[in-house]
This record gives sequence, structure tokens and C-alpha cells, in this order.
Amino acid sequence: MKQTFLWQIGVADGDYREFALSGRHTEYLRLFPDDVQFRVGQSDPGRNWSYIHPGPADIWAGSRQHPFRILFPLNEVPEGVCRFTLHLVNTHYSVPPLLEVRINDRYSCRFRLPAGGNDASLTDPKAGRRYTLSFLFSRNHLQVGENVITLTVLEGSWLLYDALALEAGLTLPELPNVTDLTAETTMLFRRVSGDLKQAVRVRLNNTGLEGEVEAGVEGIGNSTQRITLKPGENAFYLLIPPLERPQKLRLFLRTAGKEWNTEFEGRPERQWKVFVAPSSHTDIGYTDWQERVFQRHNENTLLACRVCDENPHFKWNLEVAYQAFLFRQKYPLVFRQKLAPRIREGRIGLQGLYLNMLTGLCSGEEMVRVVTRAQTLARSCGLGAVQAANLTDVPTSVGTLPMFLAQAGVRYFAEAVNLYHAPVFSHADPRLAQSPFWWEGLDGSRVLAILTNSYGYVRRLSLTGTLEEVEAQILPYLREFAGRDYPCDAVYAYGGFFDNEPLDPRYAEVIAQWNSRWEYPQIVLCTVDEFFRYVEKGFSKRLPVFRGDFGVYWEDGAASTAHETALVRWAKRKLETAEQWLALANLHLPAHTFPIGDIHNAWEEVIFFDEHTWGAWCSVSEPESEQTKHQWEFKAAYARRAAEKAESLERRAQQRLCSLAQTRTTAPPSSAQVVVVWNEFSWHRDIAAEVTLSDATRPWRIREARTGRLLPVQRRGNRLLFLAEQVPPVGYASFLLEPGEPPSASPLLRRGGDEWTWEGAGLRLRFDPGTGAVVSLRRGSSGKEWVNTQSGYGLNQFLYVLGGEGTRLMHPHLAEPRFEVFTHNRASIEVVENGSLCAVLHLRRSGQNLPPLDTWVVVWRDGRLEFLNVLHKEATLAKEAGYFAFPFLFAAPKGIRGFVEQPYGILQVEAEQLPGGCREWYTTHSFAALSDGRYTAHLATPHAPLVTFNDFFKGLWRGKLEALNGSVFAYVFNNYWDTNYKASQGGDLVFGFSLNLLEGDFDPAVATHFGWERLAEMSDPRRPAYGQARQANIQTRLPAPPAQSLLQVSSPDGVVMVGGVTREDDRLLIRLYNTGRKHTRARLAFGRWTPREARQADLAGRLQKNLPLHPAGVDVTVPGRRVVTLAMR
Repeated sequence: MKQTFLWQIGVADGDYREFALSGRHTEYLRLFPDDVQFRVGQSDPGRNWSYIHPGPADIWAGSRQHPFRILFPLNEVPEGVCRFTLHLVNTHYSVPPLLEVRINDRYSCRFRLPAGGNDASLTDPKAGRRYTLSFLFSRNHLQVGENVITLTVLEGSWLLYDALALEAGLTLPELPNVTDLTAETTMLFRRVSGDLKQAVRVRLNNTGLEGEVEAGVEGIGNSTQRITLKPGENAFYLLIPPLERPQKLRLFLRTAGKEWNTEFEGRPERQWKVFVAPSSHTDIGYTDWQERVFQRHNENTLLACRVCDENPHFKWNLEVAYQAFLFRQKYPLVFRQKLAPRIREGRIGLQGLYLNMLTGLCSGEEMVRVVTRAQTLARSCGLGAVQAANLTDVPTSVGTLPMFLAQAGVRYFAEAVNLYHAPVFSHADPRLAQSPFWWEGLDGSRVLAILTNSYGYVRRLSLTGTLEEVEAQILPYLREFAGRDYPCDAVYAYGGFFDNEPLDPRYAEVIAQWNSRWEYPQIVLCTVDEFFRYVEKGFSKRLPVFRGDFGVYWEDGAASTAHETALVRWAKRKLETAEQWLALANLHLPAHTFPIGDIHNAWEEVIFFDEHTWGAWCSVSEPESEQTKHQWEFKAAYARRAAEKAESLERRAQQRLCSLAQTRTTAPPSSAQVVVVWNEFSWHRDIAAEVTLSDATRPWRIREARTGRLLPVQRRGNRLLFLAEQVPPVGYASFLLEPGEPPSASPLLRRGGDEWTWEGAGLRLRFDPGTGAVVSLRRGSSGKEWVNTQSGYGLNQFLYVLGGEGTRLMHPHLAEPRFEVFTHNRASIEVVENGSLCAVLHLRRSGQNLPPLDTWVVVWRDGRLEFLNVLHKEATLAKEAGYFAFPFLFAAPKGIRGFVEQPYGILQVEAEQLPGGCREWYTTHSFAALSDGRYTAHLATPHAPLVTFNDFFKGLWRGKLEALNGSVFAYVFNNYWDTNYKASQGGDLVFGFSLNLLEGDFDPAVATHFGWERLAEMSDPRRPAYGQARQANIQTRLPAPPAQSLLQVSSPDGVVMVGGVTREDDRLLIRLYNTGRKHTRARLAFGRWTPREARQADLAGRLQKNLPLHPAGVDVTVPGRRVVTLAMR
């Protein structure tokens, strides 16, 4: 009998690129709406066979089964036995498929395929974990005429094809015939009559018939077992005494005078504990409308409460604290009677983060809310501190997160790293990958942490299936840990179910059944903190310590919605200021209640916008679908409401300040109006302010009320601009507006040799007539040049990068980038304002293949330089990105250091970054800076949070940032993602920047003052305005005294400053932030108010030690780079 191939599809070479859709899996439904039907001899693999076979777990393919049919004719049924073989490039790494093969509806078999490599294989076949499936079947299942083999993924996610083949003419022996015999010791242990036994796994192919064999292991013990072998693949276990050292062992099988044997290496194994902390991943949208997602998680919580009543061994975790708040809002009675008691008992875990945040987008005060809301809820449930926190489906987080967690009472942190668009573990220290470690933040705070490479481990380990299915998943999973220097005997299986999936409570029973069968690996059903407590108790001293920042891989997606992102940044600063003034005003005006509910709701809008889910799974593949449009409208509404609520609170705060200023007053001169300027920051500062004139036909002047000194002013139509100098910290200064001629003053700017060169305010500027960028900038008596023209760019030069589809600009494993860079080549310039306080130049820039741009260049009297850019952009689905270049020239280029501001922290790029952290881009709260020790350049980026160093993003995905060259790029928009984020954006996009160029080394306090002030003065992205000045309050009476601080902090070198100020219960909470690296003693003093008690507290307001009060105020030690909270009453 001759063995023949009836047909073959593809080539078994580990590459799927001969098949349709290669690398473009999200287009499956569009190209194969009726699924795959392939006719042997007629169809073309490149057009008719999809490289990917989706499963019901794949949202992008409709969350359903997809039968693939292979049709082939036979003139006669072949002799002998047939063999069907599947060569696969990869299977899904966490939800592997259950594959059914059906032959002519006469015969079917199912195979649970092993877990494969990660998502990188979707675009790079080399990243896959190859697998071959082969089985025999009888010729009786074939027929003359047309035959159909149907492949269907019944459960789980995708598989990737390499080749498929059907052979005939094989000979089947009449007795068992053993081939491919292998044996290995395993991590499975069973207790037999009180003795612990180790399991040896035997695998073989029986190419003969069913029959019985005697099986045993020589070299340890003497027992044998009778095993019945079925045709095809067989797997079974033999039990031996536990091995204490590696040794050679011999497996034998005997039957009817025949023997098969093989030698293998016997290995001792750890007796593992697998801690499973089940939860359902919380995407606010993505899989479905946000409203339905909220309903799903409430349903999960209801079910968890019910199953807790029915099964005393059941446990569940609320992945984020918001799930508990959501449930309390919908079911207050059930919350009190069911959920809160289960949380207290440790049956349902409450986690320390409010939502799954993009931490690089958060402000310091926003992060305080993110980490303290769970603590507040816990107190209401009669609990102590919530000690564990999750961050799911986000690759990395910022280096100040440990500080926030530790100061909120959180000791443990687990992050489920999504490697999509984030090659974290490609560059990370191996001890960081799925292994517990101590994570030390920039300030030295520590949390016990773990980074896992996935979530949804109830699904991944098949814990709702059969014990055989669990076994098939758990042993390869544990082998990843056994093969390296893992520090303990416990592993952490993060989460239960994937994106917004329903809770399936069967896992509790399956885990109980598993633990009845096997002593080890023991599966421990737990809350998140239980795993960490176990590790901390037994292994804490063995764990490595990693200090620093992991970066912001996914925050680049926020640039797909530049307008809304800028609007939320604007709202945060307004909200923080309003909250501070309302809290302080409440001390002096107790009749005006502190609007804690309104403030909470405003922060809610901010937090939900910075949460990691931006839109629908099909946001890029189907940008016009109902899912995409509805989910984006829901998301964008957070930004709009955040701005509206912040504005409302700001107006209320301004009214309270007016009332506060009138509590102690004197009469002003009869002809004068009183103007009051408030300073929200804790340092003296000059504030550009303006007032609206009651009579614009008359001359007006401004006088400092305290000294009577006339100030320089500048008319702007019916408004008068003036500089309020040295306004007291967290306080006010009063001025007198009166009729009369102001002091004479010269225009700030004068023209140089041509219209492109300007001088004034200690600056000499030259613009490029084509790009409109600043190509020369000299400042001060030294005449130092600040522009590095050798870079090829000027300051504030706009770069439009077009292209990149299917390249490394989208994903690390795709092809080399292909793109074009465009910049403006026509510019015009005109003077629109030139007074004694500020001058404004208006540049109009245009060019081919990029959006036109209006730029207002503002020069202030103190030499500060601002750019207000309004980009008039059309929406496009083509891959694109936009940047503004700022190439600075330094005297010592080999020693340049770069800095960005994080939430309550400053990161030195590269030097303080952990391996595996993102170097492609950075986020900044307010500023980026470069310094060579002799000179420092500060760039404030109030509207756009993203920056890159050295060059714009070119898809390098590097593990280390090369030496800095002095250039920083504001990364203002992109649409490089192919899911979640927005596919296109258009309209008038506002991007403001400000420069502060100084002699001397980088000073964190100076940089923070500059950045925070620019945030406070940023232009409203809905109503852009150049030369932004604060609208001052006009009132009838003069405050007494005319200038005063309500709150003042002093420290050596001025490194300590006030962060947030708020009210909680009957206490005033004040956060002090030390920007310096050393512990500093700071003094806090009050103007009109004398506290009767001062306590140090954590971020959640839990009171700690008493602080002595004295006439000069309160003294407190603030550790370097840390925030300390004081509670006063």
C-alpha cells in the first residue's frame, strides 16, 4: 500500500505569509463575512485561506464560532488509514482554542490546543510558539464525490495557520505499537496512604490498536501499573517517591513479549502554590457601550454576593474600587447587607485603585483621589486600610506611584502588563517578569509588587473546565517559573475573566476538585492581598529591590484626541485652584459650606477621562460604526463636563474670595477702584493681570495699594494689563485703579535688520521666513545662542509625519517604518501688540501636505517667551503624527540631562528608569527640561502631555535612551493605534508652549514653579487667547491689610511648596511637596487663622502623629521628593 498526500494547503515553514490577511487580523469580518470555504485544486491560499482562525473570545471577529470548510473531491476512497495534520504558527497565549475537526459529519474529534506566544505573533510569525497536531482516522469516514473537513474553534481565542495536509494509505498494526515514547517528572504530587508521591508523565503515540501494557519506572521504587492504550495519542501518569536530586531514570512498557523503553532525567520539583485572585477586567467601554458595561459589573457583584452565601469556599475580587461605588449607588441595601460584610470577611477583595488609570496623564492631586477613594469606602465599611491595589491591562506606570500607594496605606501592588504596543519584558530584568519584587519609588517609598504578562487566569488556566483541561494549562504555566531562579514557591495568577466578561462561579468547585486530586500544585483561591501576605511572610528578604520609573507606553494614545486631552488638563488646574480657595475661604466664612460633593463629582469626570479605555475595540477598524461613535461621545463628555464643572467651581471660589477680601476693609481714595489679585501658589510671584475699564475713553493707571507706587500698564482696548508684582503666597495683593495718565513706557520689541529679526526684553529673536520657526535666540548680556540649528530644526517648528501603516510606528514587531516628514515652507509675520509689558507677533504658516498654522509669539517683559499655536487640521484616517521641535544648544553637549515632571515628582530620564520602561516618549505634568550643568532650558507644555527626547518617534522601541543631544519634541497628536484610541481628529487644535532659559544647573523648585504657573495661565483650548492674563477682581473697599498670605510655607532653598488644599470632615488637609532630594524641615504659617490642633496624616486623611503648634506656625519634616499631608483644625 502506498502512502500518498491527498492535498496540502500552505508550506510547513513556520511562516503564515502565504495566506490571506497576513498581519491584518482585524479585517477578518470584512474580507470573510461568510467565513472560509476552500476548494482544493481551485482556491488560492493567498486569497481564500485566512492566516488566522478566530474563536468566540475574539471581540474583533464578532465573539462567535467561525467554521472553516475544506472541500475536496475523491474519485475513489483510498486504501488504508488516513492522517490529518495541522501545522500552527501560534495559538492564543491566555485563552487557547478548543478545536473541533469534523469529517463529512460522520466523524468528529476535539483537541484542547496548548497556550502559545503573545500577541506579537499576530504581525510577526517568528514570535509564535509553533505546534503540530496530527491524528489518524478510518477510510470509512471518507466518500466518493465531494468531501468536507470542517474546522471550528468551539471555545477560546484564535490560532494561526502554517500548513494543513491530508494523507492516505497508512498501515495500522493489529496490536498496540508504541512510538514517540517520552517521560518526564512533573510538578504534580499526590498523597497515597499518607505518603507524598511525585507524578511522572508519559506520552506516546499508539499507531496500532487498543491494548493493555505494563508500565513502570526503574531507578526508584519497584511498583508497576497496568495501562490501557487507545489508538492515537496517549498520556498518563506513574507515581514515584519524590526526587531529592536529579537522577537518570528508565521508563518501560511491556506487552505480549514486546518492550518499549526510554531513559529520562528525573528532576526534583518545588511543591508549588498557585494563588488565583479572580476578578473581571474593568474596561469602561471597549467591548460594548459604557452603560452596558456598568450593568455587567453590577451583575457580577450581585452574583458574587449570592455565591458567597451558597459556597463557603468561594472568593471574588473587585478589580477596581469603582465597582464597589457603582454597586452601592445601584443597590444601597444589598451593599450594606451583603457586599460590605463580605469585604470585611475577606471573601470579596476591595482594591486600592479607583480605576485602571493611565498614570502618566494624572496630576498629583488626581492621583491622590485615585488612591484614596477605596480607603474612604473601606472606613465606611468598618475596615482598616485597603492594602492591595491592581492596575490591569496597562503596561507600565510612573515612578511616583509607589509613593501614592504607600501614603494611602497600600502595601501591595499587582500590575497585569498588556504587551500590545509595549515591549516591556523584551528589555526588562528577568527578575521583573512575573516575579515578586520590592518596587521603590523616586522618593524611596516601597511596595511589594508583581508584574504579570496577562490577566484573566481563571480563563487562562481553564478553571471552569475539566481537571484535564486545568492540568493541560497549569503545568506549562508553572514550568515558566521552575526554569529560572524564582524566589519563592508561590505564583500569582492575576484575575479571572477578560474584558467585562461575566463571572462564571464554577471555578471554586473546580479548584476544590483539583486540590482533592493533587496535593501539589495547590491552587489557592484568594483575594489579592493574601498572595502578597504569604510572600512577604516567607520570602521578603529574598526579593530584589528595583527603584525607578517604568514609563508610559499607552499614554501616547491620548494624543489621538488632542483637544479633549488639553481640555481636561485645563480643567484639572482650575479644579485644584478652586478647591484650595473654597477650603481656605471656609475657615473664615463658615456660613459658606465647603462643596465637597460638587468637587468630588468634578474630579470624577477628570478621573474617568484619564482611565485607560478610550473607545471601542473597533474604533479604528470601524470608525463610523455605532459602537465607535457612541463610546467616543460618552468618553468625550467626561472632558466637556470636567471643564464645565471646574469653571463653575472657579466662579464660586472667586465669589468667596471677594467676600473674604471684604471681611476687613478700609475706604480707598474717592476716585479709585480697588483691584485684588490672588496668588494660589505658595511662593511670591509676579502675575500678569488685567481689568475691564468702565470708561475706555479715559486714561487709566494702576497704583500698588501697599506702597502707592505707580505700575507700568498696557492698554488692550477696554482692558488694562498690568503686572502685579510679588503677590504674597496663597494670598492676595491690592491695587488701586484710578483715572490718570500712567507712567510713560517704550514698546517692548524693536525690529532688527528685517521683519524676521526682533530685539527686546533681553532677547534677540530671528525667525525663518519659510518654517516660521525661531532659528536664533540669544538671551542676556552673555549673548548665548540657545538654538541648535545643526539639528535641522528651529524652536517651535512644526513637523507633520505622514505614513507608517503596518510598520513599527504602530507595533514593535512590524516592518521598518515608512513615512514622510513635512514642514511649513511659507510664513508671514506681523506685530499685533507691542506694549511695555508684553509684545505679540503673529505668524501665519503654510505648506504642502500639512495643516496651516497660526502662531502667536508672546514676549514678556521678564524675557519669558511663549508660543500659542492653533493648528487648522482636517481629519484623516491615514497614519499621521504631529510634533513641535525645540532644539537647544548647550556648551557641554556630552553632559546633558533631561527631566520631566510626574505626578508630584520629577524624573531624570534614563538615569531613573527601570529596564523595560518606555523610552520612546514621556508624559509631563507641566514641564520638560534639559541641562548641562551650566545652562538649563525649561519647556512648559500645558496643552500637550507627551514629549520625546533627541528625535521624534521613529519606531525604535529601544531599551536604553542614548546620550541626549539637547532636543526635545512636543508630541502633540497621532493615530498610530489600531484599536481603543481614536482613528482621526480634526478642527482647530491648540498647543501652547513657554520657554524659561537660565544660567546654572537644573533646580527642581525653579522648574516646578515655572511649570505650575504656566499651567495656571494656559489658554482655554475652546477659546484660545494669546498673552493670557488673569482677570482681576474689582471691589469697592480696600482689604486690610492690602496684601496678605492666608497660608505660607518656608523651607531652606524654597524646595517645599503647597500642593493640594482641601477639607475633610472638620479638618483642613494641606499637602506639602518637597521637590528637592533631601529631607527638609518646613514651617507652615497662617495669616488670619489660628489652628487649635495639627496632625500629620496619610493621603486618605487617617491621622498620625501630633505636631506641636507655636506662634510662628507648625514645623514638619518633609522627606526628599515626597508629599506630606497635614490635618489642621
